[in-house]
Amino acid sequence: MRIVEFLDDWYFSYDGHEEELVKIPHTHTMMPPNYLDAKAYQFKSLYRKSLSLAPRFKGERFFLTFDGVATTAKVFMNDELIFHHEGGYTPFEVEIPSGDIEIKVEVDGAEQAHIPPFGGVIDYLTYAGMYREVYLKRVSSVYIEDIFVRGSASKVIDVDVTLSSTTSVDKLDVIISYEKNVVRAIQVPILNQKVVHLTTLMKQAKLWDLEHPYLYTVEVRLKKGDEVIDVASTRFGFRDAQFRSDGFYLNDQLVKLVGLSRHQCYPGVGDAMPRLLQERDAEILKQELGLNMVRTSHYPQSKHFLNRCDELGLLVFEEVPGWQSIGESESWHYLMLQNVQDMILRDRNHPSIVLWGVGVNDSSDDESLYTKANLLAHDLDPTRQTGGGGQFGHPQLFEDVYTFDDFSNAPLLSTKKVVKDSKIPYLVSAHTGHMYPTKRYDNEEQRLEQAMRHVKVMNKMMGSKRISGAIGCCLFDYPTHMEFGSGDGMCYHGVLDFNRIPKLSAFVYASQQEKIPVMEVGTSFNIGEHAGGILGPIYVFTNCDYVNLFKNDVLIKGFYPNHREFKYLKHPPILIDDLIGDMLQEEEGMTKWDADNVKKVLMASSMHGMNLPPRYKLRMAIAILRYGISVEEEMGMYGKYVGNLKDSHTVYRLAGYKGGQLVKTKCLGSVRNPRLVAKADYEVVPLHETYEINRIVVQVRCENGNVLPYAFDSLRVETLGPIELVGHAPAIVGGAAAIYVKTTGKGMGDVMIRSGQFGDCEVEFAII
Repeated sequence: MRIVEFLDDWYFSYDGHEEELVKIPHTHTMMPPNYLDAKAYQFKSLYRKSLSLAPRFKGERFFLTFDGVATTAKVFMNDELIFHHEGGYTPFEVEIPSGDIEIKVEVDGAEQAHIPPFGGVIDYLTYAGMYREVYLKRVSSVYIEDIFVRGSASKVIDVDVTLSSTTSVDKLDVIISYEKNVVRAIQVPILNQKVVHLTTLMKQAKLWDLEHPYLYTVEVRLKKGDEVIDVASTRFGFRDAQFRSDGFYLNDQLVKLVGLSRHQCYPGVGDAMPRLLQERDAEILKQELGLNMVRTSHYPQSKHFLNRCDELGLLVFEEVPGWQSIGESESWHYLMLQNVQDMILRDRNHPSIVLWGVGVNDSSDDESLYTKANLLAHDLDPTRQTGGGGQFGHPQLFEDVYTFDDFSNAPLLSTKKVVKDSKIPYLVSAHTGHMYPTKRYDNEEQRLEQAMRHVKVMNKMMGSKRISGAIGCCLFDYPTHMEFGSGDGMCYHGVLDFNRIPKLSAFVYASQQEKIPVMEVGTSFNIGEHAGGILGPIYVFTNCDYVNLFKNDVLIKGFYPNHREFKYLKHPPILIDDLIGDMLQEEEGMTKWDADNVKKVLMASSMHGMNLPPRYKLRMAIAILRYGISVEEEMGMYGKYVGNLKDSHTVYRLAGYKGGQLVKTKCLGSVRNPRLVAKADYEVVPLHETYEINRIVVQVRCENGNVLPYAFDSLRVETLGPIELVGHAPAIVGGAAAIYVKTTGKGMGDVMIRSGQFGDCEVEFAII
């Protein structure tokens, strides 16, 4: 019978340094969050482990499975080289004998031109180490090599079981279950086929979709008579997914795809993150941002992330490693095709994956390479379509879906300009990104402009019958090579920062879902934040039906979504174009007509300063004639009613209503009593195969609960219990920080966080 054991503890050494005991996943070296030197991890290291393998029965075989080692791995057994793997994003397996043996894995983190994604400079980092899980698999002399399951929306299931041999076995038991309850059991004879095929209809099966991602399990038992020789299983879903010329269809229902691309890196540990926080990224995408698609830019990613996508109903566009370059050697092309094969064989049972990216992101054309890649993909998985991986400089279509990275800011190019043939399915595979990098602590105009660019792209895509969807670049900020990052080597392209803390643009996406009330304002209402005191447009990103605005508890007006400008969005942003209400009538004694006239001039001044459009200059002239208001007096009114220069403590309160009920309130005003608050991602951390890491988000908030984007301070962190701090204590940057703590056992973890300026706070969580 099959036994799979996680291999946790390994001895690690490099460049003459003393050997240390480490746990997997492991990174070559801890990295700073910015000003990161990509050469820092590009060295050779050695992982060593002793094994004592005693067979329980005759013919038992042993395999080491490595889920991911970057960038190359040479596996030695008792100092003899037995396997060499090149490339850091796909798994590999090595057979080893029984007995007392020593396994050494020599890892080289260098960027090597003959290995994808290298060959040119790439816009992400390829952190080194044994950064994904390692397993020891014990199987019989005959065992199950692979299970490939296809469950269609017609509720037909096809199962292909690949055997290592047909010697001494005669049948398979195929057991299909849902939530551990068996719904079908079928016995299939083995008639000397290495690949045994089964097709059956399951009329009562539930379909996998975005809202109800029903997952089934296929368990295959390999038998000789009544004796079970091997058991293997996989999850799958019943669903059909197809890109057509008029959009994407899931189970024959048209779905507009709204997504973001995701890198797999984290502060400090690089790519070496265990299960929980890998799953957390999928939860952020689906549950917090309300998205239905993610692109794995630009390589296959953790099985834990993909498993969670399956469970949540989050669609995936998965692609091979690469970034623009397709190398200059036959070995590069060989390895690229090997990556296609390894990616598809590993992941083709995931119902969440609906598109294989078998072209290198934004690469030039190569007819021979891409023809082979597509033929290989369709041979390995005839159920899914292929995409090109950006096609930025790759205009020919070798794939099934034209995937185009549109960074035009038009907001999108005309589909007729991008893809000439109207019969070809079309997906915007990237947008915005590097065209407008934005930090969480940039000024309000910068943060709002990034958000509005995402709004405009989404609105344009939603209104197009030709575009299947649009995938923004990207989910979060990430370190990169200095050629592509800001001055500190970071790409600030994300709608979240590197610690997965939201920017304003994140609420563009979150506001389009229905499950969680959302209301975020694009301003703090402080004119001193803006050049010349010009407040600029005020947008509220919300899924509320309407918002009432109060100034010092006096109702100004109710505001509604801007369907006129963004008519294709479910929840367009709300434009606040009145901060005065009836105050000019009440405090200046104006008639309603005059008050409306002057108010429009004042609000236009908040948008344009003194450089008013002609129609507002006319209104101002009328006000001067009727009331003798000078320019200086108009500026005084602006300061009083818009800039709040006469009030010591002005508070704006926004009340959001949905279905007639108050569902969300937000107050903005002068900052008082800033304080430190913290929250852990998980109050209970379940241990799985190895250690886990919990993220604690620390924020500086005012008395109204708003994060203060210009708060900066150092932090001191103390841990108690079976946990330890990952890396050094972070600093508050832009009003927030994230602390990562690693489990060292079970029990209660206690984290005390101290700030010099904003006080202290404490977080506890259980480890089980």
